[in-house]
Amino acid sequence: MAAEIGKPAPHFSLRNPSKEEVSLEDFAGSKTLVVFIPFPFTGNCDGEACTLRDNLSELSGLDAEVVVINCDTPFANGAWVKQHGLPFPVLSDFWPHGEVAKAYGAFNEGTGSANRMTFVLDAEGVVREIVDSGILGRVTLIRMCTQFFMRRWDWQTLRKNGGGQLNNTGPHFVDQALQFLGDRYPSEFFVDMQHTVTLGDADDHLKLVMKAPGAPVVEVEILSDCAYPLPLWQVTGTQGGLTGTASELRWKTVIQSRLKHRQVDERPTPDRSYNSEKVPWSKERLWRRTPSTPDAQTRFYVELHDAVTKRKAPPVTPASVRRQMKLISECHRRCRI
Repeated sequence: MAAEIGKPAPHFSLRNPSKEEVSLEDFAGSKTLVVFIPFPFTGNCDGEACTLRDNLSELSGLDAEVVVINCDTPFANGAWVKQHGLPFPVLSDFWPHGEVAKAYGAFNEGTGSANRMTFVLDAEGVVREIVDSGILGRVTLIRMCTQFFMRRWDWQTLRKNGGGQLNNTGPHFVDQALQFLGDRYPSEFFVDMQHTVTLGDADDHLKLVMKAPGAPVVEVEILSDCAYPLPLWQVTGTQGGLTGTASELRWKTVIQSRLKHRQVDERPTPDRSYNSEKVPWSKERLWRRTPSTPDAQTRFYVELHDAVTKRKAPPVTPASVRRQMKLISECHRRCRI
């Protein structure tokens, strides 16, 4: 089945000229041009690749990555890359022959090669996309923070008005946090709610920790008494991590093939030192929200409009709202301030 607009791009994991596996997940969170060409060392293909090479700085300025795929061997691609000084990945779809090109609807059965086609993969739902891709390994912790030092004295600082961080800012974060637990309700959770610097009597310091079987620990912090705020996102995993804000994300992964094989050694180390090693990190990847990319609030209302007028799937389901309300009510029950 060919790639379709608006649907997830078909997965691929192909070898580059160094015979290293490069997969679609390596480009998670980036705008990516997947360029299929028939053969290396042909006039049209050489011209197309060199044009991409010469205009790469402009594409990078648009936060776009480039990957070229053909059905030749990694050895042939290596010679081609060297001859033309190509700085982007060139991947071999040689065996099973043309499997990825077929998945994208770009394979020519008559010539046994890819047709000349380009697919533009967008970057949206970035944190969830990266977590789900598996490139960070087993994700162990997802922390969402909004922290600042700010006094307030308006009506939302009073409990009698339903004020406080959990009732007002909290639902946005709780809803996002629950998405990382799938369709499960937290099997256990801890909540701490305090009143610190606002002039009313409602909570202005919230710490919520949730856990469900088979899911990472998910934390939400909404603090009004923090002089040194942390980033909005912090994700840890067994093969990498992610950090960043609503407008910029950075992540990197461990290059597993370069890790030395080790095993537990109970013998004393020299000078009673602790074991350590230099971690072989991949190049840090960066995503920035462009002016044309709507923020989360705008995207919600656009999707809600489409759900009402075009019968598309709603951005929030009644089931997710019920789950959120249940958790918020339980937090209030457990932690009365």
